[in-house]
Amino acid sequence: MENEVQLLDKAASRPFSDGWVWIKKAFGLSQECAGKWLLMSVIMCLCIGLCGFFLYDVPINILREFIALFLLLSFTGGLVVSMASLIEEDDLATSYLFAGFQYKFLQLLFLSICVILISGVFNGLGYMILMAVGINIMTLAVIAPILFFISFSISWLALPLMMLQDIKPLTAIKMSFLGSLKNILPILCAFLIFILAIGGFVMLIISLADILSDRTVSKIRFLVLVLLLTVPIINAAFMYVGYRNIWTNEPME
Repeated sequence: MENEVQLLDKAASRPFSDGWVWIKKAFGLSQECAGKWLLMSVIMCLCIGLCGFFLYDVPINILREFIALFLLLSFTGGLVVSMASLIEEDDLATSYLFAGFQYKFLQLLFLSICVILISGVFNGLGYMILMAVGINIMTLAVIAPILFFISFSISWLALPLMMLQDIKPLTAIKMSFLGSLKNILPILCAFLIFILAIGGFVMLIISLADILSDRTVSKIRFLVLVLLLTVPIINAAFMYVGYRNIWTNEPME
């Protein structure tokens, strides 16, 4: 890149339509070096799966959840570093997947603790509100999206800010939340597109299930597996694009 990517003093506010731009760019980035991205996704899934297997008998649920979250954040942080290296320096290596463990181990541990605590506090408050006003469709329709937005907003920009700009975990969480608040509309746009795309794909598979041959069904299952393996890559690309467009001087068009 001709210009160095620098952090802004304040988060930029983007229009509703930028949610589509972020998704389109994330899909485009995930298709570059697709074979290497899939290999990294397979390694990530195998590592998390093996850790889950060994932790299956751990009696403390919160400990299992913490380790799972730490692994997910660490590997995703590595993917974000990989994305930045590919786009900014035209360099991509499988070893970058482990960048979070190598360079930000303690910070990611602290971030995992913060995410669990903050999510736990707000989920507890949401549960108390539900108990006070009564559980019904209306209260769930209001509270559930708020809780989801809080859980999402405290980490999706925090990871690239920590990994790429060396921001401290608590500061990164604050910046991620503030950036999300200023960009509720494009975030809403992106999630609506994701939901419609996933819903449309599922409905298509269900509607065709009875008329497809066994061989075709097997091909579809393989396609679904490949698509699932691309989810971590697209997620990391979405984080990187969001970070570039909200918190840096070099937004991605």
